[in-house]
Amino acid sequence: PPLGVEIIKNYSLKEISEYINWTQFLHAWELNGKYPQILKDPVKGEEASKLIDDAKDMISEIIENNMMTANAVYGLFPANSVDDDIKVYKDENREEIKVILTNQRNQELLEDGKPNLCLSDFIAPVDSEKNDYVGAFTISTGVGLTQWIDKFKADNDSYKALLLQTLADRFVEAFSELLFKKIRTNIWGYSIYKEQGIKPAYGYPTCPDHSEKQKIFDLLGVAENLGVKLTENFAMDPVSSVCGLYLANKEARYFSVRTSKD
Repeated sequence: PPLGVEIIKNYSLKEISEYINWTQFLHAWELNGKYPQILKDPVKGEEASKLIDDAKDMISEIIENNMMTANAVYGLFPANSVDDDIKVYKDENREEIKVILTNQRNQELLEDGKPNLCLSDFIAPVDSEKNDYVGAFTISTGVGLTQWIDKFKADNDSYKALLLQTLADRFVEAFSELLFKKIRTNIWGYSIYKEQGIKPAYGYPTCPDHSEKQKIFDLLGVAENLGVKLTENFAMDPVSSVCGLYLANKEARYFSVRTSKD
């Protein structure tokens, strides 16, 4: 892959909107059901249809008025694993370590033959003598959003304020899907014809340790390049942001490091 850090500014909101997961959007409003089938539901259909219509009207308003900005920074790096850790190297010489990503392994008691997975399992071990790679990213659609939310609240339109925030969260997830598609099919180009690999985000079940975000922020220069910051509790500001890894291994899959009792 082409190595190093790349910055994307002001990506097309219209293109991103085409990747919005409407099922997840409706779930955020406690309308559980699969889109578009839910629109025909005798109980939820009418409310879901109205909400989708309102959201699409809001999207037109977002695009017309540039109510949010879609920015991203990502990087592809040489890497190898050692036990549960992923060593990220400075360059292809693989002599200087830039950062060590610490991962958690699932601790659940599983059936015989089923492995307790860790993200490092999907990166070639150092002793394999294979040159492997890992990607890292941070994406945000929250820059500039606060002023619009505050405006709607000042106009006593809490519904539009909430609708805008919900859509911003869906826009960042949609941008994440769009960029991952470009990474795997074009930029890294390891899987042109089928979906392969994963993009685990910190704070989610596969890598729940929020503190690891700091390593990604330092690796990619997120604060300088995007204007996204971490709070003392490692939450991202603006909140409509996501930070994670790209793993290309065809066996890579999402899992939870938590046990059923956690």
